[in-house]
Amino acid sequence: MPYTITSGRPLRSAGFALTLLAGTLLGACGGDDNGNGGGGAADVGTADLSAAGTKAQVGTFAQMIQALGALDALEAPAPATVRVRPLAKAARVPAKSSEACPDGGTIASSGPTSKNVGSPFTNQAMSVSGSQASDCRYHETYSEDGTNVDLTLLVNGSLEGGSVEDAGQYVEYTRVGSSSQPFSFDYRIKTSSSQQGYSISADLDLGIGVDYRDDYREGASDNEDRFALAMDGDYTARASANGQSGSNSGDFTYYIGTHDAPFTAKSDADGTVIAGQYGFRMTGVQAQTCPSGAVDVATETPLVDSDGQIASPFAGGKLTFASGGKTAKVTFNADGTVTVDGSDGQSETFDYAQALAAAAPCAGYGLAGLYLAAGLGAR
Repeated sequence: MPYTITSGRPLRSAGFALTLLAGTLLGACGGDDNGNGGGGAADVGTADLSAAGTKAQVGTFAQMIQALGALDALEAPAPATVRVRPLAKAARVPAKSSEACPDGGTIASSGPTSKNVGSPFTNQAMSVSGSQASDCRYHETYSEDGTNVDLTLLVNGSLEGGSVEDAGQYVEYTRVGSSSQPFSFDYRIKTSSSQQGYSISADLDLGIGVDYRDDYREGASDNEDRFALAMDGDYTARASANGQSGSNSGDFTYYIGTHDAPFTAKSDADGTVIAGQYGFRMTGVQAQTCPSGAVDVATETPLVDSDGQIASPFAGGKLTFASGGKTAKVTFNADGTVTVDGSDGQSETFDYAQALAAAAPCAGYGLAGLYLAAGLGAR
C-alpha cells in the first residue's frame, strides 16, 4: 500500500482558506499584533457548556471531524484499502493526484517492509510503506472571483501506513508525523483585489504541526477506530484597504484523543458509539470570540449515519459533553439540525452547517491548512 503526499495543482482549494482569511483580517484591521503563546492538551482550560457555549463547541467538534477526512485524503491509500471508517467517512473526499514537489524539494518513498506497529487490534506484522517530505514546495498564482491569489506551501515530515488481514478482520494503521517530529506545513497566502473603488490587499502566514495516529479494524458486522490527532500552529495576518491597515497574530492548539487515551468510534448495525476527549485553544484578537476548553464526549444514543443526505454527518443520536464538572446534551436530528441542552438549563436548535461555518475562523485555521495540503476541492 504505497503512501504518498498528493496535492492538487492548481491549489484551488483555497476558497475555504480565503474565506477564513477575510474574516480574520476584517476583524483585525486597526488592531495590534499579539504575541504567540504555547499550546497543548494540558492548557486548553475548561469549556463553557451553557446552551450558547455548547453550540459553539458543536462547531469546533464538527471542524475536527472534517480534519479527519482531510487527513485521510492527505494519506491517499490505495483504493483497495479505503474503508468506511467512523467519523472520518463523513468528511473524506478523494485527493487529486499531481506532480510531487513541482517547485522544489523532494518526497522520498519507502517500503513496503514488514513491521509490527503495535496495533491494538493485532499482533501480526504489517506491510508498511511511507513517504518523507523534505522542503517540498508548491507555488501557484491565479485569479478567482476578482481576487488575485499568490499561494506557497512548504511541507516537511514523514507519514506511513499499512494493513493486514488477521482472523477474518481487516486491520489498518496510519501515522502522520510524531510527537517529537510533527509533520509540518508552512503557508504564505497573499491576496489583492480592486472592486467598486476599493483596493484591498491581505496576506496570511500560517504554520501547522501535525501529530496523528490512527488504528482501525473492520470485521464482518462491525468496525472500530482509535485515533489521536494533535495540531499546533501559529498565524500572522495583515491587511490594508484604501489606506487603512491592520494586523493580527497568535497561535492555536487542538487535539482529539491522545496517544495514551485515543478517541474511539465503534460502528455496527445499531449506529456509531464515540468516546474520548477533544480540546481547543487559540490566542490573538481573532480568538476573543473563539470557544476554548477541553470536552469529554460520551454517547447516550448511537449516532445514525446520514449517508450524505443532509449537511450533518449524523441523522440521529445523542451525545453528552462534559467539562469542569458540568454537562450538556447534544442531539442530532434527521433534518440536519442539532439540539443542545446546556448546563444552564437552556435549549437551542440550530443548523449543523451553520455551527460548522461559525467555527471556521477558530478551529478552522488548522483545517484550512490540511485542505490545502490534501489538494481538496472547496467544501
